[in-house]
Amino acid sequence: MASAVRANYAAAKCVQRGFGFEVIDRNFAVKKITLCANNLVSRYDAGQSVNAISKALSVSRSVVRNELVRAGVKPRTGSEANVIRMQSLSSAERKRLASAAHDAARGRTKTVAEMELKARTIERIGKSSKYEIAFGRWLADRGIDFVPQLAIGMYNVDIGINSSRIAVEIFGGNWHSTGRHADRYRSRMESLLGAGWLPVIIWCGRDFGFSEASADYVAAIHNIRCSDKSVRCQEHVIRGDCKTTAAARVNRYNGALVLGSSRS
Repeated sequence: MASAVRANYAAAKCVQRGFGFEVIDRNFAVKKITLCANNLVSRYDAGQSVNAISKALSVSRSVVRNELVRAGVKPRTGSEANVIRMQSLSSAERKRLASAAHDAARGRTKTVAEMELKARTIERIGKSSKYEIAFGRWLADRGIDFVPQLAIGMYNVDIGINSSRIAVEIFGGNWHSTGRHADRYRSRMESLLGAGWLPVIIWCGRDFGFSEASADYVAAIHNIRCSDKSVRCQEHVIRGDCKTTAAARVNRYNGALVLGSSRS
């Protein structure tokens, strides 16, 4: 036993520290692992993650990643990796993941920073309805630059005109006047007005029509806002065809008066 201990100390380089010894260098046998770059690239291109490959080959993730980079492979971003992961899941597995995410988020109040980030993401995607696309084309014909789904704080407006700070909202369905959409209307308007934007709400569709007259209305306000003239910063609510609306219509739509031209 004593001889074995002496042999063990002889095989190590030690330095005295305090009341004992610390091994600072030992001759351990290192197993060299040779990785096939083509195999790694094939696995990675097939959709396997760096983590999955490293576990399968019993090596660290950094080893796999370095070999892939040396082979000229561009590592996937987190979003790209997540897309591949979701594609590999069955419909039932995706539903379970979505259900768990909804359960975790349900009842939690989002922070202002989270809502502003979501608004910027929606602006970047820039998805527009047929009414918004048509209205944007009319503005472009009038030489007015705009941003679809412009993020203003934590809200998005259908069309934002930065030069005159006009926020155009196009309501193409009666669901805008009911439920959560109606509840949020007032807070949205107050937020836009407080930030110095002039909201223009355009009701369109079967009941209100939709024509270039609405673009003329916005263009007229735009020209005034870009000049030395002042215009009161309040919300404007008009029909899509800019015709006047009977007083009976007032209370149905968020309590906002639907204005228009004098045409009948």
